Amino acid sequence: MNSEEDIKLFPEYNQQFPETSIQGSYAVSNGQVYIGDEQILSCPLDTVFDYVKLDENSKITEWNYDVLGNLDISKTKELSIINGKIGGDIDASYSGIEKINQNIGGNLNISHTKYFKYLTVEVGGNVNAFKSRLKKITKDIGGDLDIRRTKFFKSLDGKVGGNVDARRSNIKHINQNIGGDLNIRRTKKLGKINAKVGGKIYAYCVEDYLFFLRLFLGTSLVLYCIYLIILIFT
Repeated sequence: MNSEEDIKLFPEYNQQFPETSIQGSYAVSNGQVYIGDEQILSCPLDTVFDYVKLDENSKITEWNYDVLGNLDISKTKELSIINGKIGGDIDASYSGIEKINQNIGGNLNISHTKYFKYLTVEVGGNVNAFKSRLKKITKDIGGDLDIRRTKFFKSLDGKVGGNVDARRSNIKHINQNIGGDLNIRRTKKLGKINAKVGGKIYAYCVEDYLFFLRLFLGTSLVLYCIYLIILIFT
């Protein structure tokens, strides 16, 4: 049984859990707050949490619960797998996360992660993979995608509903449509874009001339020359 010292009642709780003075890891379900790894894991697997925060000292290695709202595992070292459904956002920045097995309703932050390499689930909101070691995306993203300064990113194989910022990345392939703008400034390995871009393409800097050459060589050298003249005089 859970003691009153470990469980606190928040009668006016809502999905966007307010800032509290709780130290360490905690989870909220139906107005009750479970503090610490032990109390969280004592809940039955069919428990649906409203909000979860695991701090950097958490020893939980695998997350198997559904969460209606947000899951914050930023800076955790032990948690490597998420199996539960997350209706809100996941903040996994600076964490040891390796794999997510369920679709995400909100945003996903995997910036500065070292072990998360393949995004194989749908994300309803934005994806922040800044300075991560992400290699490939195979499912659709509803919002924006940030893969700036990703050295190992190879292929975008899922649709992106918003903008894609790939500045200073090593992206090689774009195989699905992008609803918004595409920023590929200072990318050096991207070949032909095999998709439609709904917004603008930003690649206007000196370092990108070789990119334009590779991009347009397969279509028309004349078209490339005209485009180059426009770049020089505008």
